[in-house]
Amino acid sequence: MKGQGLPINTIVLAILALLVLVILAAIFVPGFRSLLTSIILPAPTEEQTFTRSCNEWCKDLNNRFNRGNIGQIVYTEWCNKFITPYSGGDCPTKDRCYPQPEGDVCDESLQQFAPGSGFPEKVRVSCSFTLTTGETCTPESWVKCCKNGDLESCCPGLAE
Repeated sequence: MKGQGLPINTIVLAILALLVLVILAAIFVPGFRSLLTSIILPAPTEEQTFTRSCNEWCKDLNNRFNRGNIGQIVYTEWCNKFITPYSGGDCPTKDRCYPQPEGDVCDESLQQFAPGSGFPEKVRVSCSFTLTTGETCTPESWVKCCKNGDLESCCPGLAE
């Protein structure tokens, strides 16, 4: 007595039909492509998501300040948002959008990382911005700019 079941040709045709349906859905159904992409691609890491936000916050600085109100920069997301890349107490330094100093030990009061001890900075976005006057500001130290919020710290060369 032969085994009961579907012939192999039927199974192959069913698989091909399903594949064709998935391809058609990807082409014609709105949102299906992004759903398929989200299933296939891994979710972005916290550092990747934060870096994308930092790039947007940098763009938000453009044409927002002038020589008289540059101090307001200390209240921006660029200066205040952070992630904590290392859990536990080994490296309490918060990772901010801008480059931070390196040293032998992590020190949050200095906003310092310790790459030699296995604790490198994970987010480091370069950012220049334009004042409403059209002048470009490229801080030599974003740590000082975000702490002091003065023209000398944020726009070296423009201070009078």
